[in-house]
Amino acid sequence: MERRAAERYAQEQADYVAKLKEREKKEQQRGRKLGGKAPKAPEPGPQAKDQANFTDGDLALMPTASGFEQAYNAQASVDIAKDRSR
Repeated sequence: MERRAAERYAQEQADYVAKLKEREKKEQQRGRKLGGKAPKAPEPGPQAKDQANFTDGDLALMPTASGFEQAYNAQASVDIAKDRSR
């Protein structure tokens, strides 16, 4: 879980730096400060909303009408070439 949090933090930090540079560039072009709030810096470490299943990595919490349920994200595929050979 900490490894995932570190990867997420690295991505969020890169996005944050890019937003700050873009904001600074726009301020220089306009010659004045931009209105609105500056981007918020990301927080390192696992967040309260982070979840992981340590026994089965493919199992995930999925939203349902009655809340959340542990389920798999199943996907099916069909090989059309085999169906046509009948």
